[in-house]
Amino acid sequence: MTATVPIYLLPGMTRDDRIFDRLVPLLPNASVVNWFDPHMDESLASYVRRLAATLTSTPCFVAGVSFGGIVALEVSRIVRPRACFLISSIRNGCDPPGVAFYAAFLVS
Repeated sequence: MTATVPIYLLPGMTRDDRIFDRLVPLLPNASVVNWFDPHMDESLASYVRRLAATLTSTPCFVAGVSFGGIVALEVSRIVRPRACFLISSIRNGCDPPGVAFYAAFLVS
């Protein structure tokens, strides 16, 4: 029996995981990452480190929608997933405003 590689799904800033309601039943190895409250004056980098520490399985895949995609890219620098999927998100601060980006980046 081979183990399935987990897929960690990051919703947008609304913290609403309903966006994945139709996807999760199709991917039994997928789970939605729950956002937690940031510490007072916590940087995004520090928050991402704490979030990445909760993703215990490697190898893995990481996917994010909107702001979740931005966090997924930052998490990918720490956990080194097999791939990072961006859904309606941006690759970096240089992407033009209002341009949705759909892509998968192979990380390893």
